[in-house]
Amino acid sequence: MSYQQTINGFLFNTDKKMIDLQYVYDFLSTESYWSQGLPYERFFTAFTNSLCYGVYRNNKQIGFARVVTDYSECGLIWDVFIDPEYQRQGIGKLLMNSILTNPETKYVFNWFLMTEDAHEFYKQFNFTSDPHPFVMTKITPRTF
Repeated sequence: MSYQQTINGFLFNTDKKMIDLQYVYDFLSTESYWSQGLPYERFFTAFTNSLCYGVYRNNKQIGFARVVTDYSECGLIWDVFIDPEYQRQGIGKLLMNSILTNPETKYVFNWFLMTEDAHEFYKQFNFTSDPHPFVMTKITPRTF
């Protein structure tokens, strides 16, 4: 089952068959700071095992995000991007709203994400960077 919303002429959809895998991989592996040099096999595994969102304008993909979730207790938001040509138009906000209001994940209790530079953007969705004594993180150094 896929979820979709159309807002202001932009389509937000979780149908993986619509996602342009090469476009997403090319952006993540060359344009993003968090996945530079990502091997395609690892990208494809992550894609396959995630709830993925495509963002489209006039049948052209212009953005992406993926959620790793158990559909109950936690959701981890990864790989959020809007094509540079379409940035600063509020599309990222619409994408985040689509993720956080999707009926498929309406029971998710804890949402998590990591960012080096978009703290202010995510604060508007009630994400905080306040340390919690019960949250622990282990980040393994990249091997790619």
